[in-house]
Amino acid sequence: MGWLSPLFAQKQLEQIIEGRYPDYHSKYSLVTFHPEISYAEAHRRGNQQDQFLLQICREVESIQELDIEAIYQRLKAVVGF
Repeated sequence: MGWLSPLFAQKQLEQIIEGRYPDYHSKYSLVTFHPEISYAEAHRRGNQQDQFLLQICREVESIQELDIEAIYQRLKAVVGF
């Protein structure tokens, strides 16, 4: 993935998605700012999101080449939020 680590790219991608789509929340946001979601559910969902986004970031050279809308739709289908 060029000079960016997949983990760093995953965090950047997550920030982009969280900024564009109000129904997406990072694991940190789920745990910290959404008391209506149990800690166990926030942790489970956050881990699924992290794994999904990290896998995508392992397969590309740059997050700029990604179709964010398509990733968001796949993420919703996989994680179920």
